[in-house]
Amino acid sequence: MVCFMLSTTIAFSNEPTHKPEISAVKLEITTHLGDQQNFVENDLISFYISLDQPAYIYAFYQDATGKIFQLIPGLIQKQHFYLAGLYQPLPSENAAFKFFVQQPFGKETIWVYASDNGSFDSDNEKSGDSIQQINMSLREIEQEIKTSSNKVFDRASTVIHTRKK
Repeated sequence: MVCFMLSTTIAFSNEPTHKPEISAVKLEITTHLGDQQNFVENDLISFYISLDQPAYIYAFYQDATGKIFQLIPGLIQKQHFYLAGLYQPLPSENAAFKFFVQQPFGKETIWVYASDNGSFDSDNEKSGDSIQQINMSLREIEQEIKTSSNKVFDRASTVIHTRKK
């Protein structure tokens, strides 16, 4: 930060610069059956998000063993800017993948983050798969996305329970 300038001398302040206050987006996620639902093997699950303002969406899936996978953006659905609206499908209706219940069964969580910055990159090795396993914790993911956000940030999650037929 430039404090003052006399002639050709510039003095810099050692005080840290602060980002403007980040405001929350009203972000919600649910399934086609509502929250806290039980699903059985081979069920098709549809997820829906609601936003009160446009934002970039990052979606992660935590399976019953605790592994974390990045859903959006991904190799199949790279576009992750969503307009404000209620009950928008996640992934988008024209995405090349759907959610079917498969092993491992148990408590599973979908985490979504909204930001005004679309540049978060997990730096994980890209492969031909549509969904990438992430080598970061949810805390690290959230911190990275929140830190890169300039004005807007929020998170939401929904828990589902899955079991064998």
